[in-house]
Amino acid sequence: MIIKIKKRDGRTVTFNIEKIAGAIYKAAQSVGKDNYEEALELSGKVVDKLMEKHLDMPTVEEIQDCVERVLIEEGMADTAKSYILYRSNRTRAREMNTRLMKVYEDLTFQSAKDNDLKRENANIDGDTAMGTMLKYGSVGAKEFNEMYVLAPEHSKAHQEGDIHIHDLDFYTLTTTCTQIDLTKLFDKGFSTGHGFLRTPNDIQSYAALACIAIQSNQNDQHGGQSLPKFDYDMAEGVKKTFRHRYRDNIGRGLALLGEVSDAQSIAKKITEMLDEQGLKITLANDNGYQEAEAQFLVNFVDAPIVKKIQSFAYKNSLKETDRVFLGSNKGGIAKEHDFGFTKEDLEYIKGFHLIYTNLNSYIEKELPVLYQTGVPVAYDFSTRWTDEYLKEICPYVTVAIMSCAHLTDEEREKEMRKAQSYGVKVVLGTIGEDGSYVLYNDKILYAPAVHADDVIDTMGAGDSYFSAFLCSLLETSKEGKIVEGTDEEMAKRLQTAMGKGAVFAAKVCALEGAFGYGVPILGKTTV
Repeated sequence: MIIKIKKRDGRTVTFNIEKIAGAIYKAAQSVGKDNYEEALELSGKVVDKLMEKHLDMPTVEEIQDCVERVLIEEGMADTAKSYILYRSNRTRAREMNTRLMKVYEDLTFQSAKDNDLKRENANIDGDTAMGTMLKYGSVGAKEFNEMYVLAPEHSKAHQEGDIHIHDLDFYTLTTTCTQIDLTKLFDKGFSTGHGFLRTPNDIQSYAALACIAIQSNQNDQHGGQSLPKFDYDMAEGVKKTFRHRYRDNIGRGLALLGEVSDAQSIAKKITEMLDEQGLKITLANDNGYQEAEAQFLVNFVDAPIVKKIQSFAYKNSLKETDRVFLGSNKGGIAKEHDFGFTKEDLEYIKGFHLIYTNLNSYIEKELPVLYQTGVPVAYDFSTRWTDEYLKEICPYVTVAIMSCAHLTDEEREKEMRKAQSYGVKVVLGTIGEDGSYVLYNDKILYAPAVHADDVIDTMGAGDSYFSAFLCSLLETSKEGKIVEGTDEEMAKRLQTAMGKGAVFAAKVCALEGAFGYGVPILGKTTV
């Protein structure tokens, strides 16, 4: 006969069969059953099981094990499941409480050096009073959310590492580490809490409102933010700005070239009429807009003047809408720390046919070392060079690349010959959409640019030209050398290389994203 039972804390208390019956009855009620007499009968079978095992003073856990077994043996699987879940939740709550107290103890008496939790957030000094208090709150909140907020299966998965719930301590308090869809905000406007911001109408407003949206959201949430498709979010602003600039420039063209009074009003009216027809000017300029526009403009100026006005408006609007580089990190780490090539590095470099670098690499001090490897160097001077810089760099360079669009023809040739005089064998001078020149053995070669039919992004066009140019020289070589063969053979190879560079640069201009690596996300972008 069972008289006493042993509690989890070691105490012994009087055995009460009605407590077993009550637990079974509650489990049965949770699955739609309501028969206390049956529960009492089942509790008697639990006692019989305990006696069979000669458990004169069973523990709470032994009693609960027997309850589960009896329920299953009696074919009450749904009641057994409910009882097991209840028991599991109670066990979990006890364990959580015990674990939380242990964590608090460690936070209190261990240093950050010995306690991972104190080092969990790099922005908090866990050894300070406030740092420790913040961790108390953080750990307590995590335990609370695991015990009372998360579904048991989710809590278990998180604890065992099957999933990870980021910033679990803020789970019920606020959003955290949000990805902001600016397109939705721009499309319908948004509230800052102190006012409502309408849909912007130019790229400057788009950029300003993007900053406001980020700041406003940061005030209301925990953790960082990201803009996963910022360029696509801003594209509509570029589109609107280009159209506004084009309309204004049509007005300026009418006033300057056509001497038309009230030119801006006329330009605005024409834009509105074409808009009603579903026509808008685009950067690609391939939708028949200018043809339709010309039919209105000939009412004010002659047809030849119309073409000049439209060309003026398009080119200037393109220039006014294009990106502007405001600055850089001035070289950053590359400027402050030498490369310091090791013997292993240099041996590895010797396995290549060409080294490409530029003035932004800040590799000037290392060029004599690289020169000793015997691997030719192609060096991009961009638009920034001086006589002193050319004297320093050119003796170690086989191919010099110079961006010369800002120079006159005379200035360009002078600078290219100057680089050659300092030791460069091949000098490439690019002039943007007007083509490129090569100087080799005092002979100058020219190749026109290949104009892209559908320009999307000009970023990386120059670098793409250089890569195709250099690769072509290697591909046409019999021995894998940049400079090889007679002057006539070299001239032919250089001419071919300039052609391939021009073709590749034009292709890159028609691709999504910088440097030709972009992949359309929502189809072809037209602005």
